Amino acid sequence: SIDFDTNYYLADCYSSLGDYESAENTYNAILNLHPNDKDAYYLRGVARLKEGNHDDAYADFMKSISLDSRDIDTLVMIYKALADYGYEEEGLAILQDAMDNADQYMSNYEKGQISYYLGNNAEAQNYLEQARSERDTEKAPVVLLLGLTAQKQGDYNYAVSVYKSFLESDSEHADIYNQLGLCQIQMGDYEGAAESFDAGIALNDSSITQTLQLNKITAYEYKGDFATAKSLMEQYIQSYPDDA
Repeated sequence: SIDFDTNYYLADCYSSLGDYESAENTYNAILNLHPNDKDAYYLRGVARLKEGNHDDAYADFMKSISLDSRDIDTLVMIYKALADYGYEEEGLAILQDAMDNADQYMSNYEKGQISYYLGNNAEAQNYLEQARSERDTEKAPVVLLLGLTAQKQGDYNYAVSVYKSFLESDSEHADIYNQLGLCQIQMGDYEGAAESFDAGIALNDSSITQTLQLNKITAYEYKGDFATAKSLMEQYIQSYPDDA
């Protein structure tokens, strides 16, 4: 059990270092221990894709799907990986197949996810609105995707309404503050955008704090307050000196 967990961390380290061959070998070791581990197949596929080995990567993705075809999150991650490396059509085919075979097991949120990435924005919005009203559904990811669907269509007023309505009852989501701020920039509300980014930064979510700080600088640039933007840039560079 310890070997299994340690190998996962080791493979992640190799991937972060760009040593995808060593990452692949480590996932091989994991699959020797657990030959039906769908996550290891997915992650090995990503490592192989980054190495330029598309065919073996695609085979790993298909194996991962075959082990749990109802794991929609993994399907979406596979689509994103393929799209990032120039194989978006293959990723879309995987999503379309899942949608074509959607059964009772697939939630409205999952249908909304797939519709969003397929570019079927009206369908996505319909499913996500239904999911937003469901009592037992986790609301934050639904709200985030519903807002993004509106943003894709240029309906920033609607996206802002969705984000603000949610944040009034649950203000602990830095990623939603970030999207709210981006919408406010598009609408010319630069002061409101800066306030939204500040609210997100205050939550100390390390996964998005850097993005929030950079977007806050952008808001002040759009506003024409270059003195504040410059001061914020100086602080930012101290925190993130490697950002070229």
